[in-house]
Amino acid sequence: MEEKKKKRKPRKQKKEVKEPIKKKKKWLFLGLGGVLFLALLGGCIFFFGIRKDITKEFQKKVSIEAGLSLEEIEKAIKRDFSLSKNTKITYQNVKDKKKLLTKTVYYDKKGKEVEKEEAVITQNGKEVLKKGYLKKEEVVGVGTYQVTLEDKKNHKTYTTTLTIQDREPPVLTLKDVEVEEGQEIIISAFVKSCLDNSHEACQYEYVDEKGKKLASIDGSVGERKVRIVAFDGSKNRSQVKTANLKVNPKKEEPENNESGTVSGKGSTTSTSGYARSNPIVDTALSLVGNTNMVCTEVAERALNAVGKTLWISSYGTVYNTLTGEVLGRGKEACDAVSGEQRIPFGNTMSGTDEHGNQVSSEGFLLVRNRKAYRYVRRDCTNGVCTETDASSSMLGLDVFSCQEDRYYTEGNIRSIGTRISLNAIQPGDFLFYQNGGRGTTHIAVYIGNGNAVHGGFNGRNVVIYSMYIDGASTPEAYRVFY
Repeated sequence: MEEKKKKRKPRKQKKEVKEPIKKKKKWLFLGLGGVLFLALLGGCIFFFGIRKDITKEFQKKVSIEAGLSLEEIEKAIKRDFSLSKNTKITYQNVKDKKKLLTKTVYYDKKGKEVEKEEAVITQNGKEVLKKGYLKKEEVVGVGTYQVTLEDKKNHKTYTTTLTIQDREPPVLTLKDVEVEEGQEIIISAFVKSCLDNSHEACQYEYVDEKGKKLASIDGSVGERKVRIVAFDGSKNRSQVKTANLKVNPKKEEPENNESGTVSGKGSTTSTSGYARSNPIVDTALSLVGNTNMVCTEVAERALNAVGKTLWISSYGTVYNTLTGEVLGRGKEACDAVSGEQRIPFGNTMSGTDEHGNQVSSEGFLLVRNRKAYRYVRRDCTNGVCTETDASSSMLGLDVFSCQEDRYYTEGNIRSIGTRISLNAIQPGDFLFYQNGGRGTTHIAVYIGNGNAVHGGFNGRNVVIYSMYIDGASTPEAYRVFY
């Protein structure tokens, strides 16, 4: 019995030795787990703290009034968010996912909006702005846009919201109108100009003395005042403007001379004596008296009245904006400069240094989709070359410009119209002149009595003049069926 008791004692001692070791391991694991947990918790707090700060910084929404240029808008955004000048900004309309629309607007020395032809001259194949004139790329329309800001200097991208709103009414200017009894009175015929800061098309209403909308205007014989108000897409209404309307008694229409022997002298802006026979004639007559419209614009508007057009789109001149060098014409030329390009740019140098090594240095502009995305310097010593990112100031620079032109040709007219003889000509037919009298092509809308509506007459005037122009070729007539 004593021997058995002696054998059990060592087992108890072994058990007592193992127990403290297990307890130590347990506390060791708990300690390591706690440290990892605290590290993870601290990392989350740090990460979400930074994330929250960044989000908070760009939660501010940008709201501007319509009428600013794209350059002014981008300066405001960069200033508000303290971003570098080279931050790339892109816009997407929240509603229809379309890009921000802009148009180029020209201003004279007094800040008045003018046509491009007045502000620009061509020198050595390059368009140059006249001294004192300004050119701005202004935003068209209103809306809410998601704006992406790529701050490449700090390698960060953010988003915010831009709201463009319009609270300013259009500026409306009217002109007097004279018609014959029975002729349709078109409200746009009274409009000399309508300028809106959002560059949207103006809409018009007849109103009475109290400013209440009228469904129509009195077209009886006599003279009267006509009150018109303009409004834009944001429903801002202009001040009520007044013009004079004179309705003359209807006269018997003189016998047409369709044989092509009319060679009238001078021109007129009066539409009296011409019946509103169809939408093409209606529209052409409504444009008479306009002082800022070329012949192709008259033809386009007249045909648009019946849902057709003489215009086709094509890329016109493609040129390098850095040098002003014309690179080509046509869509193919534009496509050729749309890919990835490597363009030598900046000062180049080659020679021998003080150690007798052959050295050279030159700059290259890396271009993708016509915009510079990197500028590098290439330095060589004895044929061993290295390239370094020399500057970020070129990022986003437009290197190639593809200007889209709209034009018409005789072929366009033939494709949508039918050639007819001058003996069969009717009001609403189109007259095409191979030589408009100044070595240029010309188009007019025939309205009857041997006369036609001509745009670009003696400058940019829209007038009624003979279908035969002194010094011009005999016109060819085309009829568009609708």
